[in-house]
Amino acid sequence: PARARSPTEPSDVERTEAEQLKLVLRRSRHEMHISQQSGSGTDKGTGSKPGVSDVPSDDS
Repeated sequence: PARARSPTEPSDVERTEAEQLKLVLRRSRHEMHISQQSGSGTDKGTGSKPGVSDVPSDDS
């Protein structure tokens, strides 16, 4: 079990990044939805786009 928990294991890192990515995507979608309802979604919506650029970085 210690080996699987090893920080050097890529699976462990990928798992953490995947979880963070899911949280980020969920937050972005949630914020976009709220901002859209508020009416100022145009301003907040653009801020959400740059965050998407971080997604491909995870693939590297």
